Amino acid sequence: MAKGTNNSSTGEVKVKRGIAKTLLMSLLPIILVGIIGIIVFISLNARSIITEVSLMDLQAETDSNARKLGVDFQLLTSKNDQYCDTLETVPFEDHAAMYRYCKPSLDYQPIDNTGIYIGFSNNDYFFANDTVQASDWKASERGWYN
Repeated sequence: MAKGTNNSSTGEVKVKRGIAKTLLMSLLPIILVGIIGIIVFISLNARSIITEVSLMDLQAETDSNARKLGVDFQLLTSKNDQYCDTLETVPFEDHAAMYRYCKPSLDYQPIDNTGIYIGFSNNDYFFANDTVQASDWKASERGWYN
């Protein structure tokens, strides 16, 4: 309990504070400011850490999906390369024989595809999935033909 002293001239009683109360009143604001500062610092760091971890997870998921898709395209490209190598080296009697050879390319489905299609210099063409183009369509005018 604080001790009081009487001021005889004014009749007021002055209360002396104890050392504990004085320290508490001076340190309490400093402690509160410190705690609030720590909370703000931790919150800002937590936000950046959560963002960083989320971005790393997203990048890992993207890499995994790209790898899966890339493998399927690589399998399809390799198979089509086999067809191209054969078409370039084995003599076929006519375009119909080439068509019969390429028709099974439609069944190779690591990913959905239309199979092989070939255009000739006389603007004849065939698609393994039997696609028919408009009558004015010319294979030799396509970008892939050149």
